[in-house]
Amino acid sequence: MNKFNCLLLAAVSSIVLFLQCLSVAAASPSRVPPLTGPITRAFDLPEQNWAAGHRGIDFAGSKGEQVFAASAGRVTWVGQVGGVTMVTITHSDGLRSTYQPVSPSVEPGQQVSVGAKIGSLLEGHQGCPGEACLHFGVLDKDKYLNPQDWLGGTDGSRVRLLPMNAHPRKVPLGLMTSEASGPWPVPGVVTCEFGPRTNPITGNSEIHDGTDIGAPCGTPIKAWSDGVVTFAQMTAGYGNRVVLADSPGNETSYSHLQGFNVAAGQRVKSGDVVGFVGTTGYSTGCHLHFSVVRDGKFINPRQIVRE
Repeated sequence: MNKFNCLLLAAVSSIVLFLQCLSVAAASPSRVPPLTGPITRAFDLPEQNWAAGHRGIDFAGSKGEQVFAASAGRVTWVGQVGGVTMVTITHSDGLRSTYQPVSPSVEPGQQVSVGAKIGSLLEGHQGCPGEACLHFGVLDKDKYLNPQDWLGGTDGSRVRLLPMNAHPRKVPLGLMTSEASGPWPVPGVVTCEFGPRTNPITGNSEIHDGTDIGAPCGTPIKAWSDGVVTFAQMTAGYGNRVVLADSPGNETSYSHLQGFNVAAGQRVKSGDVVGFVGTTGYSTGCHLHFSVVRDGKFINPRQIVRE
């Protein structure tokens, strides 16, 4: 093959990869976490309206951190309730999301898009284990809903929340293999390859640090290799994410999950179900974002996956 043909082939390949990545961007994500930190306290609705409980979820953060609209809607309340400053957004389906304590940057009547900044986090939330926490709630008229279900998918029973101070059980990682252990973690069609791309959410150029596999939401995701779960919780960009270490410096990760089937510290075998396909975080549809780290660096999963 002459030099011109090589250059032409490279150019065509780049265009195909670019179009593949944009093909899943037909719609923006409808919901994103309002804060980038982990969840520190779960939803706990009491049986009686007057009883103690926890009618939302708490996200860990830092004073002054940006708070984002979890979904598009209209700001219908900015003010204080019980001395705590709160923002309420009413969405197109009539549901309301609430954010407190925040220093608001929006006004009543203002339309906001999903992920738009609505204020900055304040200190003082009762029971917060760190510097500052955001209490996030979702209501259907006067009924409190589980925000984790609302953000993460329809099957909330699969979601396992872990406390920030949870300590993973120590397992001798040196006994685990980092050799190729199996095919893709979920059956489906590769919709975006590893490598340079234009982010379908932000429009920015970036390195896509994994491979996207399109599959129906709720499809079981299998561990690619033996290992220990070092992370299993929600993040802003990756949504619900599981990280599995198979040896020091080597890991696989599974992102945008609808729900978890493992917890941090748990040891799993290749083929065990670690979670379920979803579209949480910065996602444009049901898919698995599968990443591989070797010697502390992201690599193309195709280098090790056996197809």
